[in-house]
Amino acid sequence: MKTLIAVALLGLALAGCGSSNPPATQPAAVVTVTATPQPAAVVTVTATPKATHKPKPKPKPTHTAAPVAVAPVASGPTASEREALASAKDYLSSKAFSRSGLIDQLHSAYGEGFSLSDATWAVDHVKVNWNHEAYFSAKDYLSYQSFSLSGLIDQLQSAYGEGFTHSQAVWGATKAYNEQ
Repeated sequence: MKTLIAVALLGLALAGCGSSNPPATQPAAVVTVTATPQPAAVVTVTATPKATHKPKPKPKPTHTAAPVAVAPVASGPTASEREALASAKDYLSSKAFSRSGLIDQLHSAYGEGFSLSDATWAVDHVKVNWNHEAYFSAKDYLSYQSFSLSGLIDQLQSAYGEGFTHSQAVWGATKAYNEQ
């Protein structure tokens, strides 16, 4: 009788575990039958849950690189930049200009009408000594007008005059003034 109860309980335990063909790697149930001199058998059933397939987690990257912006390769000056540079050289060959004055001349609708970026590019790529340009401009002023040294410096550095930096104006005015 004890054996019959154990077999019946074993069948019930196996039926409650789900599939009748559990995977070979996981036992469906473990049954322990203990016979004692007592009138009933004690059966302990331990069911192992069905194995679920969990994907292995992807390894976390150890270093996350920031996106890198790649600058386009410069292929040389544009046609407009070359024209602005040629025009800047022409202006400098005939008259003294400050950097800002030459950019204004190239960019102005009354001058050449180049875009501000083309005019700036040209002035940044022309070979010129701005101190000497201030000196030539000071000599030009002194050739037709009288100035004190401080007045000449003011004229050279004024935004309404030539637009040289203070140090360029001082250098050019002092050199021209001392040659008189």
